[in-house]
Amino acid sequence: MSCKKCKKSFNPDEMDVFFSIYSKSDFCGQCIADTLRESGVYALSYLSKGGTWKALNPEEIYFAWESLDKDEKESVNNLLAKKLTLYRSVEDMSPRGNKVSRRLKMETLAREAQAKSNSLPPEKMTQIYNDLSKYLESRVIGQQDLKRKSLYCVSRFITKTQVSNTIEMSNLLVIGESGTGKTETFRAIRDFFKNSEHQELKNIPFIEVDASSLSPTSYKGLSVAEGIFQNALNQCNNKKNIVEKGTIIFLDEFDKLFTSNNESKITVAMEILKVMEGGDYSISVRSGMGDKTITFDTSNFLFVCSGAFTPLLKQLKQVKNKRGIGFVEVPSTKTQQPSKEEGAQSVKIEDMVNFGVPNEILGRLPIKAITHTLTENDYYRILTELDSGPLQKGEEFLNTLGIKERIPKSKLKGFASMAASGHLGARELKTQIEIEIEKIVFRFMNGSDQEDNSGVTKINSELESFEKILKGEN
Repeated sequence: MSCKKCKKSFNPDEMDVFFSIYSKSDFCGQCIADTLRESGVYALSYLSKGGTWKALNPEEIYFAWESLDKDEKESVNNLLAKKLTLYRSVEDMSPRGNKVSRRLKMETLAREAQAKSNSLPPEKMTQIYNDLSKYLESRVIGQQDLKRKSLYCVSRFITKTQVSNTIEMSNLLVIGESGTGKTETFRAIRDFFKNSEHQELKNIPFIEVDASSLSPTSYKGLSVAEGIFQNALNQCNNKKNIVEKGTIIFLDEFDKLFTSNNESKITVAMEILKVMEGGDYSISVRSGMGDKTITFDTSNFLFVCSGAFTPLLKQLKQVKNKRGIGFVEVPSTKTQQPSKEEGAQSVKIEDMVNFGVPNEILGRLPIKAITHTLTENDYYRILTELDSGPLQKGEEFLNTLGIKERIPKSKLKGFASMAASGHLGARELKTQIEIEIEKIVFRFMNGSDQEDNSGVTKINSELESFEKILKGEN
């Protein structure tokens, strides 16, 4: 399409959709910016280093446009109509032409509304749910309660943002020890969105924020809202998606807001509550053209608040036999496996309130998932079954160096045992795998196949012998 003012070709699809059909369909972004600047409106253009004025890119124009109120938007459209009329043809300005334009606009809006309503029919949602469920099973060992409730919350998020805005968002509170898969579960969901064959899920922003790093509005630094949205802007390549597609906000270290009597932390928690309640929030962002205001509608944000809540879990563990409620930790032994009913275990509301979490916040986190302590068998499965586990990533590195040596299964079982008896959870596995991979690389680079004198060889040889005895091989 050619611009009726400068006669240069341009793609109308690259233009912002919020200008009137009158302006968008016939004039390029540069001519629109030039026309506004001639009348003293500089919001859509900037002065380059060469001293020439250029139009903002479509993404920046979007935010500049959204910073205007209703009256200002109407004034801009009226100004464009007045200044650009002389470039339009007689046929364009005829009454019939205007009627045809209005009819085409109405038909376009009707088609867009129909397309949106049919974008995710029930069978499509079922397919997405099942595909995501399978993907989580391939990335996260155990933690069925967390995976099931995550699927539910994410399904409501997709339905609200892409099917019906009347659906209410269900925010999620995740409680569990470090290294049990809380963060990994939602990073898996992020990767599923990013690499999914379902086009509807492409480019949905997933933002990780450390809740303990946020400061109250009255303190120096970014306010809570600014901290969340600034993280969103920094982590999302296409900032327009944050506003249009909704956003998943993963607030890690959420428990740190309640583990002390620090009033500022409680203030942060209450300000997070305001953001979770939904509504328009505007923040000022610096750019090469000066400060600009960006508005976010948080009613399309899914909040996942995650924390270890270690003091609470220890307290409940001590009293669980007396009152029979609360979080139940499963011993990490070879003979005992997690109970089938473990997914139904929960921390009661009164436990959370006694811990210091205000009722109002708990009300905004209606879904609560508890992760269980992983067993030795769980850790061994993480090493041997996951395609993207620490062992597979280590072996991928060995492959790039042309190294064929691999860590024997007996050692993997030893690593699983260490992880089960330690306090780092799955992070212990990564540590042990990295140590072993380093040894393999060292031996390869130095042309030696001798084990170093660390004592690990002896321990694992004894484990191999014991395993053979159990199998009746000796």
